[in-house]
Amino acid sequence: MTKNSVYSVGTTLQHPLVEKFGVKVTDRLDIMLKEEGYSSGIDNGCLVINLDKAERIARPHASAYNETMDFTLGLDTIQMLLVELKLRVNNPVNIRAKDLEDKIKYSKALIGSDIAISKDKVFIFKRSVIAQARNHISRLFCNKNNYKTLTVDEFIVEYDVR
Repeated sequence: MTKNSVYSVGTTLQHPLVEKFGVKVTDRLDIMLKEEGYSSGIDNGCLVINLDKAERIARPHASAYNETMDFTLGLDTIQMLLVELKLRVNNPVNIRAKDLEDKIKYSKALIGSDIAISKDKVFIFKRSVIAQARNHISRLFCNKNNYKTLTVDEFIVEYDVR
């Protein structure tokens, strides 16, 4: 992803999951953050595709559901960005690489290839554990710079999610 890639509601709403299932698979970012315990009073109506909802709607009769990243959103570069909210995590060291890799793999399968998936993967942590989370994620993925560990505020600024 180039530094200039920013949120695009158009790319988000043109994704085949939205075209197939409609608004049932979308959520507002501020609502998802609140459900994860983020209480800064952010008022952000940015639409994202809730991958947990999409998994349940796409496979209504499944006996078990795959773990997916929390959401994806479209970028102005016509790519989808995968994002995982880890706002309830108090000890990031307990996060396993295999768990995150599986979430990424199942999310990619669910999203499909009609719109490219960004090489960047974003993990959002609360400010109080961000330093520890950055160190741990960096070690888990051998310092690959496409695994980004951000706070909510950093995410909003970096991807211009407004």
